[in-house]
Amino acid sequence: MTSLKGFAHININNEDILNAFQFTQLVVYWPFFFVAAFINRYKLQDQLFLNNNIFTISLLIFGGLFIYKEYSSIDNLVMYLLQFAGIFCIIYLIYKIKDKNNVILNKLCHIGRSSLDIYILHYFFIHVAYMKIIGNYFLKYPNFIIETIVTLAYSIVIVYCSLYTGKLLRESKLISKILFNK
Repeated sequence: MTSLKGFAHININNEDILNAFQFTQLVVYWPFFFVAAFINRYKLQDQLFLNNNIFTISLLIFGGLFIYKEYSSIDNLVMYLLQFAGIFCIIYLIYKIKDKNNVILNKLCHIGRSSLDIYILHYFFIHVAYMKIIGNYFLKYPNFIIETIVTLAYSIVIVYCSLYTGKLLRESKLISKILFNK
């Protein structure tokens, strides 16, 4: 991939042309498109995404490379492997829960249907919480697991504050018309 990007920059010297055609993005995301097209063409979805062995291998690769990446630099090829392993894990989990009446899946569907509220209102809640103290603490004492838990909890609180504020604002017909055009 790097050689293809370098070839384009040598032979097409005009940065505006490269940016207009999004050549850099094309080169970066081409492997993902290729793998998805291959899986779709040969109807491999069920064999890949319902296979527990592939999930286990993907999870181990993702976890190992993710932790390794935190302490060392990795090249583009290994980064692609990390990304593919993460994508496989996510798709496997979606395949496992898609047919079940699952509380988490229902909550995620509710969040997806209410994404306008989150998109409009989350900005106000992000600035209410003063996270600089926690950020400085993690800069001084990095801990990936605790950072992930704090970030996840913070995100969930902001999402639900946005959802319930949106629900409250929709109670007023005038405010609902102004903010949500409904």
